[in-house]
Amino acid sequence: MALSGRRADGSAWVVTEILSGGSGGSATGDGVHGVSTDISNTMNMPAEAMETDAPVRVHRLGIRRGSGGAGLHPGGCGIERE
Repeated sequence: MALSGRRADGSAWVVTEILSGGSGGSATGDGVHGVSTDISNTMNMPAEAMETDAPVRVHRLGIRRGSGGAGLHPGGCGIERE
């Protein structure tokens, strides 16, 4: 995800975010919640950093419960950011 714009003073801002889902479950265990599985060596941006760098507010951040599916070893759940 990428957001950009201009502040009231005309200066530009840009925020990029790797959207985290969950890893898949396997025969030996459940998947991991809130991780990026297709891009290595990345992490989500903390809400405080996003709010400092850009004129946006994060009202809620958490695990999207149940989104990993059902089964003996479900996949990891994704995140919600509002």
